[in-house]
Amino acid sequence: MSLADLGREELYVTDGFMGHGFATRWGLRVSGDPAHYNQMVRGQLAKLSSRMVLTEVRPMDALMEQSQATTRLSFALIAAFAGIAVLLAALGIYGVLSTAVRQRTAEIGVRMALGATRGHVFALVVRQGLALGISGILAGCLIALLLTRLMRSILVETNPTDPLTYIGITAAFLLIVALASWLPARRAASVDPMQALRSE
Repeated sequence: MSLADLGREELYVTDGFMGHGFATRWGLRVSGDPAHYNQMVRGQLAKLSSRMVLTEVRPMDALMEQSQATTRLSFALIAAFAGIAVLLAALGIYGVLSTAVRQRTAEIGVRMALGATRGHVFALVVRQGLALGISGILAGCLIALLLTRLMRSILVETNPTDPLTYIGITAAFLLIVALASWLPARRAASVDPMQALRSE
């Protein structure tokens, strides 16, 4: 049983049916450390019937931990892969833009010689990075809409197509793209037009 499962129908059974196999687990509300009540509960059960044996006593926290263990592992793996994906996306955009700036140094020099300001060059490179990032984000959202339905079993009170989640992830990736574009754009804006033209 998992916390993600829907609730099941329940049947109330009186204590008279305990010896007929109707109930195998019982819950006891206590205050303080549950371990302090082990002997008391065993003694009370022994008074009721010698056939009842208390084999396992666990606090509800332990049962909750066990129920969520698989889900926690799944989320930890997803978070690790998401972190790797973010790092690869940032490095990829940075690498593509850095290469583009190096290859277009002469073009940037010509633009600046013809009157383009450093701000215009900076914005040009950032726009290129954002265009790459937005195309990747759109493709990722479309794939996520198809694949998140497979994750429905580990989601608790969350819709696989929750719009706030998609908006938050999109905003986070746009910020990452902007940061990855900043250094190449700054390098492009600092190009000396004369040196760029002489190098050609």
